[in-house]
Amino acid sequence: MLGKIYKELITIILLFLVCWYAFILLIPSTDIDLSVSSEMEESLGDKMALQIIGDLGGESNDSAKTLIIDTVQNRLLGSLKTSRFNYEFHLVNSTQINAFAGMGGHIFITTGIVDFCETPEQLAAIIAHEMGHVEHRHVLTKLSRDLGVAVLILISSGGDPSILAKVISHTVSTSFSRNHEEEADDFGLKLLEKSRLKPVHMATVFIKLKTHTKDQSIEIPAFFSTHPDLSDRINNAAKYKTKDDFSEAPFELE
Repeated sequence: MLGKIYKELITIILLFLVCWYAFILLIPSTDIDLSVSSEMEESLGDKMALQIIGDLGGESNDSAKTLIIDTVQNRLLGSLKTSRFNYEFHLVNSTQINAFAGMGGHIFITTGIVDFCETPEQLAAIIAHEMGHVEHRHVLTKLSRDLGVAVLILISSGGDPSILAKVISHTVSTSFSRNHEEEADDFGLKLLEKSRLKPVHMATVFIKLKTHTKDQSIEIPAFFSTHPDLSDRINNAAKYKTKDDFSEAPFELE
């Protein structure tokens, strides 16, 4: 009799563990309680920013590119209205065609991607997308899920520098999930419309990036060369419908 009870109990426990594991896998990452405040995330972002900038060749002093970044960011931030973060945009000396979000409002833009974009509007589309990652706290979500919240708390309290280097490497080298990219796209498209910029610019620059992924002489961010759903994202951006009274106000920049 006892043996039968024990078997039934074990079966119930195993069933509970299987269901719990499935639940953990299926819940959206954005619903996870990160237990990290916006203030702590900004502190972590500040700690990481200097090293990231150094690893990418330092801040660029190109006045023409800086003017473009300043003009674009001012338009986008003016349309954002409110945010939990104080944004910092970093133009870095790197020929890589890349732009990516850090934690706490830091966004890193290479001189390579500024040259790659044919218009300021295309660059605005990329930056708006990265701002979507910031607002949805995707970097923090990714790092806490991959490395653990305890690691991030340790860094914020001045932990082992080697751990910080590992976190930075993970931030720069790994891609977001499909769900995160779709959320950032959706945010970016809406922000472009609010900024009186055609959302189709996002589709245009994605097409340009996709076209160049086969060119081995051009270094493209890992996401654009490894994720098969980029075509879907291009279609979604191209089909985005603006309000009836929308009219674009192009940048007055060359």
